Amino acid sequence: MNNKIKNITVYSVLIAIMVIMAFTPLGYIRIGTGIEITLMSIPVIVGIALSGMKGGLVLGAVFGITSFIQCFGMSAFGATLLSINPIFTVITCLVPRLLMGLIAGGVSDLMNKKKCKKTFTYAVVSVLTPLLNTVFFVTLLMLLFGQSEFILGLQTQMGTTGIWAFVIAMFGVNAGLEIALCLVAGTAICKAVEKAKR
Repeated sequence: MNNKIKNITVYSVLIAIMVIMAFTPLGYIRIGTGIEITLMSIPVIVGIALSGMKGGLVLGAVFGITSFIQCFGMSAFGATLLSINPIFTVITCLVPRLLMGLIAGGVSDLMNKKKCKKTFTYAVVSVLTPLLNTVFFVTLLMLLFGQSEFILGLQTQMGTTGIWAFVIAMFGVNAGLEIALCLVAGTAICKAVEKAKR
């Protein structure tokens, strides 16, 4: 029972942190139209370190829900997607974050079963979580909105010919920065939480 209470407390704290991050400049660093470096993956990484797939799924869902709420005027990019197709926008916001948490959490569970070093597991999860988030988000964005005037207009504006050139130009820099930030911060925070638990 004590363990359940501890888990609920930890989830509550992480969810509260995510809500604060989502609605303050702490969670999203916005650079121009469409370029957003998100730090929202970091609490998900901590949740995965604490309880694997379950933590990843719960906190991934919170990430997705807060991401969708951003579309109501807080993110110009998200607001434009919402105006094009609200259902596709919900899918694009929520599904990548659920899959991200599920898969990264599953990898963490597997590495723990294999008795991998904790620091190595934290580092792998800290890289994998933002990477999966970007891959799934961009894939769904291009599948659901790739032929919209908005995305085609951005392609023209950026002077890119072909879908891959556009994806790299649009998301390459912020994806790289997110992964680097999550690797450093995620690994360090997970190690600190592990020491605190001891």
